[in-house]
Amino acid sequence: MDPLSITASIIALVQAVGAVAKGVRALRSIKNAPTELCALCNEVATLQAAMEQGQLTSEFMVKNKSLFPGAASKQIRSALISIENTVSEIEKFVLRVSPKDQASNPTAKNRKSTWYRERSNMATLREKARLAREQLTLCLSSLHSSEM
Repeated sequence: MDPLSITASIIALVQAVGAVAKGVRALRSIKNAPTELCALCNEVATLQAAMEQGQLTSEFMVKNKSLFPGAASKQIRSALISIENTVSEIEKFVLRVSPKDQASNPTAKNRKSTWYRERSNMATLREKARLAREQLTLCLSSLHSSEM
C-alpha cells in the first residue's frame, strides 16, 4: 500500500474517530454516567491523538516521496482495519445508548439499568480501542526507527 493510500485511509479514520469521540463525550455528560464510560471516552481521545500523529507521519512520507517498507505497510493496513472496526463498534454503542430524541427523558432507573447492561460492552470497547491504538503506535514507532 502506497503512502498516499495510507494517508487517505488515515484521514478518513481521523474524521470518524473525531465524530465518535464527540458522541462519547456527549454520553459522558448524561446524568449518572458510569466511570467505565469516562474511561472509554479517555481511550477514544487517546486513539484520536494517535490517529492524528499517524496522519502527520504519513503526510510527511508522501511529501518526501518516501515509501513505507513492505512489512510496515501491511502492519499499518492491519492497524487501520482494526481501528475502523473498533470505531464502528463504538459508533453503534453510542447510537444504542443515546436518548432516541430530545423529548425522551428516561427516568434515572431506566438510565441506570441501561448503563448496567452496557457496562461490560464499555470495558470491551475500551480494550479494543487501546489495542488498536497500541498496534498503530507500534507501527509508527517502527517507521520512525527505520528512518534513522
